[in-house]
Amino acid sequence: MRSSMSKLMMAVMLAAVTTGCFHATVTTGLRPSGETVEDKWADSFVSGLVPPNTVAAGPICGDGRIARVDTRVSFLNQIVSALTLGIYSPMEIVVTCAVSAQGGIRSQEMQMADEPERQVVRSALTASWSTTSFADETPGARSQAVSPVTPMSSPYRDVTGTIFVQCLGPVWIRFSVAPNLSDGAVIATGDGFTNYALSAQIDGRDVRYSVSQDWGDYDLRFHNAATVGQALTGSNEIEIMIPWSGEGNVRFRWDLDGSYSAIQSACG
Repeated sequence: MRSSMSKLMMAVMLAAVTTGCFHATVTTGLRPSGETVEDKWADSFVSGLVPPNTVAAGPICGDGRIARVDTRVSFLNQIVSALTLGIYSPMEIVVTCAVSAQGGIRSQEMQMADEPERQVVRSALTASWSTTSFADETPGARSQAVSPVTPMSSPYRDVTGTIFVQCLGPVWIRFSVAPNLSDGAVIATGDGFTNYALSAQIDGRDVRYSVSQDWGDYDLRFHNAATVGQALTGSNEIEIMIPWSGEGNVRFRWDLDGSYSAIQSACG
């Protein structure tokens, strides 16, 4: 643990010194959890040339798995550094623990107990993200097909939605029937397609996405595929509100357990 943290800290310090930036990040590729270790006054000297001591993240991260390390120089850190002419140059360090297999299962079970509304939905979900390939033989990944959190009325009672990720390509939701979105969500209309604004939540955090639908198509394609792909691999759950005409905002919720592994396996 101490050796890996020292290597991470050295990489962060080199990034900060060589670029002259006040913020540097090192990621390990592991999926982040909600557990963090923070030191707002990590001792550093000679404008960062003498790096801080090892951050004791082991007691918090448990198995020692670390997802990322952020280092930044706050306004107060800069004042202290200026007063000492850079001899003492403290900085903030934030270590984000990675999700372990057992830890992820435990946190999910606790969340189910705390959120009875979601318990039935989650019980039907499995870590069934899988690799796939498309018509042009491009690899990718796909989620499990999920039903709305609250069933829609006929003829949409049995609708399901599946998220597809194409390597170095688009990300989209494919429904079992062509979605009929309401006019209130329209951003723009072109020759044979319509752009819509969607509300979503990623691990409870509100976000907004824009999508495009060819007229009569079963797919809603995200405009910023890179941003969506990052959310899918770095989060636990995504819920997207589909403004379905006559049904209001219909919530589709996907468990992201297994998404990182499937996308990494397909896309490298």
